[in-house]
Amino acid sequence: PQETTTLLVLGNADWDVREMMVPYMLLAKNSESAVELEYSMIMPVEDRRVDLDLEEEHYVNTMLGVGHYMVFTNFSMKDTDVRKEVDADMLDYDGYATEYSLDKDFMVRTGAWTDPKGRMITGFYDIRPFENHDTYNFMCVHPNYIGCEFGRIQQVRTPCPGGVAFSTDSRTMYLVDTIKKYFDAYEYNDGRGKVVRALERITFEELGLDDSLEPRGLVTDENDHIWTVLTSAEESKLIEINPETKKVISEIDLGVGNVMDIDFGGEESEELYVLTKTDLLRVNGLGISGRFVPDFIMKE
Repeated sequence: PQETTTLLVLGNADWDVREMMVPYMLLAKNSESAVELEYSMIMPVEDRRVDLDLEEEHYVNTMLGVGHYMVFTNFSMKDTDVRKEVDADMLDYDGYATEYSLDKDFMVRTGAWTDPKGRMITGFYDIRPFENHDTYNFMCVHPNYIGCEFGRIQQVRTPCPGGVAFSTDSRTMYLVDTIKKYFDAYEYNDGRGKVVRALERITFEELGLDDSLEPRGLVTDENDHIWTVLTSAEESKLIEINPETKKVISEIDLGVGNVMDIDFGGEESEELYVLTKTDLLRVNGLGISGRFVPDFIMKE
């Protein structure tokens, strides 16, 4: 893509945030629609051996969301050409969700996040320009494999998730909605990877936030505060919120617009990275560290 659409930030020196090409084999299999495919996510995967009948062992460490496809590849700063790493046998599908998106062209894939046990949370949302947008997205917890037979999140009723984060005790899942502009808190069973029930909703009005700006990205720090960015084409603000008191703790003017996502990085997760459509910003000196976020741990 000519502009950034998703974020990958890790403390590991083998990784980088960079523009990536649509994998060659995916283009070959879908030549008619390839120009319309966009990256919705780049998800680090705990190293996994893939059997491609090759003489040497082959590992994948990255999963790409390209259109409605899940594509596995091996990506590092030493070898960033994903085309020669992707084989047709490495294409994998979320069967239920893929079928759902193919039948409805107005449903597109969300970004992806991991829970404290390395399960992946992702879904689809409706891009039609409704005046009130009362539809809600389809979301799923992938329990260490690609599939949503048992992981659909029934309790989430929000049209456009822009970020998911977890409390330090793993018992609360936070979600920010880009269209409706609110923060939802859910009780989360970390042992089973299940959303138990909705707890509360915090609106922009309660927080005294500017509702002309869109929230993008969501992370949690060591104090159980949540961080997001409020953005437009011209401006962006980094916001720290205490969800217990429903108070804005700090606000930082970033001096840029079009922010896409945020994430903590660095050796101790003490730096906060901000991804715009054209740049990557690093915010230092916050005085806090972010909550550790694992890779997607695939067991099958």
